Amino acid sequence: MREADAIRDRGLAQLAVAIGILSVFPVRLGNLGTIRIGENLIRPGGPGTPYWLVFSRYDVKNRIRLETVFDADVAKLIDNYIDNHFNVLLRGANEPWLFPGMKCGHKGLATLSGQITKRIEKATGLFITVHQFRHAAAALIL
Repeated sequence: MREADAIRDRGLAQLAVAIGILSVFPVRLGNLGTIRIGENLIRPGGPGTPYWLVFSRYDVKNRIRLETVFDADVAKLIDNYIDNHFNVLLRGANEPWLFPGMKCGHKGLATLSGQITKRIEKATGLFITVHQFRHAAAALIL
């Protein structure tokens, strides 16, 4: 995010948030790409309180409700993105997608996935897909 802020790169800021979320809560790409602010990404305690990421059971493949509370670091990342980059990415639209697309709706899932993979590889030399975040998390848990 520091790099995105320094060069005012909205797309890079978007990827920082996506990677930040995956790093602590590796959801499926279909859920990540369709996060809606106010529906999936919420702040039940109001401004300045932790963000919650919630997916109802009908929104997930295995029909088991998913939810997590983000720590202060992830909340700071999301706040920075929303406060400094998000409105430009909306391009005048009024849609709730955390990762808005070029026209209407959310960013294409294949596009988001490819951008995440390329950015991680550029920054670290490690090739990891969005789906592999889930495998890595499972391995760490086991």
